[in-house]
Amino acid sequence: GHSHLAFDPEYSMSLTDTLLYQKAVLAAQEKYKGQISIHLGIEQDSFSETSTEPYSYVIGSVHYIKGPLDGVLYPVDSAHEPLTACLKNGFGGDREAMIKAYYQSVAEMVKRTKPTIVGHFDLIRKLNRGDRYFREKSPFYQTTALSALESCGRSPIYEINTGGAYRGYRSTPYPDDFLLRAAKELGYRLTVSSDAHEAAAIDFGLDQAADRLISFGFKSITLLGASGFEEVPLF
Repeated sequence: GHSHLAFDPEYSMSLTDTLLYQKAVLAAQEKYKGQISIHLGIEQDSFSETSTEPYSYVIGSVHYIKGPLDGVLYPVDSAHEPLTACLKNGFGGDREAMIKAYYQSVAEMVKRTKPTIVGHFDLIRKLNRGDRYFREKSPFYQTTALSALESCGRSPIYEINTGGAYRGYRSTPYPDDFLLRAAKELGYRLTVSSDAHEAAAIDFGLDQAADRLISFGFKSITLLGASGFEEVPLF
């Protein structure tokens, strides 16, 4: 579930639904004990103020950036209209400033909240097909993203997320290839997730994501098992 956000109830659980979610997952955990492993987790947005104490794992994510010129919180992944407004009104058309603000938010979120998993690290690319908002191959963009990745450090697990590909926004999962190469060099742990918002997406692209890791030299992947996260050989 997505953690409660008072300013954007459409894309997050209410406080009441959060408690119902916890209760339902724990009930399923008890019902299917010994058959399948069920863990209570949360995707915690960087602007969420709800407690993560009840959860056995936390996916830390950045979905919004604040425009320095107007103080508005803009979603980076919902639709073109708010992202266009973010660039125009929040950053005065300064693409580099918007990119820098996003990746600074990711690095700050990791240091402040210490999530188990970093979700969709380069989500700002979701609506950027055809370099609509910025050039993904530009030295500035890649240097900024790599700097944030290094700043986040080796403690969390990094997610390969196939959700954007499933929903047709991108042709490959997050993160981009140059970030995966860097993650390999830095010795980071990676996991795979379909970021499923519907049942049909649960196993989308997971085998292909694993093959992609193998192609970059990864020998294992971090998966959630009965006793917690563990390293599993890729081949």
